[in-house]
Amino acid sequence: MLSEIQEKSSNKKIKILTVGHLRWYKNPILWIKVAEIVSKSIGEENIEFIWSGDGELMKECQEIAKSKKLGNIIFAGYQKDIENIIRSCDIYFQPSVVESFGLSVLDAMRLGKPCIISNRGGLPEVVKNNETGFVIDINNKEEMAEKIIVLIKNKDLRLEMGKAGAKRYERNFSFEIWKEKMIRLQDSLY
Repeated sequence: MLSEIQEKSSNKKIKILTVGHLRWYKNPILWIKVAEIVSKSIGEENIEFIWSGDGELMKECQEIAKSKKLGNIIFAGYQKDIENIIRSCDIYFQPSVVESFGLSVLDAMRLGKPCIISNRGGLPEVVKNNETGFVIDINNKEEMAEKIIVLIKNKDLRLEMGKAGAKRYERNFSFEIWKEKMIRLQDSLY
């Protein structure tokens, strides 16, 4: 399936990726609005917004993007090889209304991608604002678009935030850290 995304996608364009079900709580309608703002500002020919995942809002989202003539939006459906898809993106964007923790955000950080996320659920516990990405109020689509544009225009900042995210992942969320915490917890119980 990665090759299918690559066929639809251009290697020269900046890729903004979201992974998740196309359901209300992942906020795909807002995602399309942000994509529209960014596309009008930067130029559709320079960027792609890719949503990897399926769900009951797939057809509706495809129709909205089509009606707005946003040819740079790809709804890729369910993908098995998500790690390579994340590797191929430049920016990770998660505007969820509800998110317990955000495993896809962690994967993006682990792979050195700057993340733009909503300020909901556990997401702000994962991304350090202005260091590994940007934490934006869920009601502020203009700021979400603005921060995506900042990262599109500033490759050095993208790479710096991506590296900081990978370091944060290793320090706080890696399997080794989880294992240490579980052992300490178990030891404290006995």
